[in-house]
Amino acid sequence: MPRHVIPADAGIQLKKSVKWIPAFAGMTVMVILFIIPTTYARYTPNDSYQENRAAFENSLRGMDPAKAEKVRKADGLLIGINQKVCDRFEEDLNKLAAIMDEFRARKGITQTRVAYGNVNTPVEQADYWINFAAEAIAYQRAQDYTPQNGAILPSMNSLKYDLGILQGKVIKAKIEAKKALNYGK
Repeated sequence: MPRHVIPADAGIQLKKSVKWIPAFAGMTVMVILFIIPTTYARYTPNDSYQENRAAFENSLRGMDPAKAEKVRKADGLLIGINQKVCDRFEEDLNKLAAIMDEFRARKGITQTRVAYGNVNTPVEQADYWINFAAEAIAYQRAQDYTPQNGAILPSMNSLKYDLGILQGKVIKAKIEAKKALNYGK
């Protein structure tokens, strides 16, 4: 039987002892990686919230019952304050959006609200800031200010700071709406 001959000028050199086992093992690993499906768990904000709540409850178990009750009460107050302030800002923005809708109707402007910042007129600028503030309110409403390890002050300061930022966004929307209304006169 004829043997296959490799020309000398091909630049291929064969070794006398071929180690095929590591190559085979590497190929096996590659095949297994492609055959076994990789599953990824989706991590949602609710998962983070549940983890924080579980850590909060665990930290309360090791506390004095009187202090744990105070921390629970503070936690409820922080949640209530956040929701109440968000409700108030949302009412303001709903009124502002209704005013802008009425203004648009009276001026015969038929274009829809601007969502991504491509603004050319004061009316579009006001619409952009109203949408931006509304999204900020939705984000703020979902925030968790659970006191970890019984430390109420950091959670309270964080809530106060975040609500101040949110207030600035709502005020900016009001200023832009006022500019748009004055522009139309």
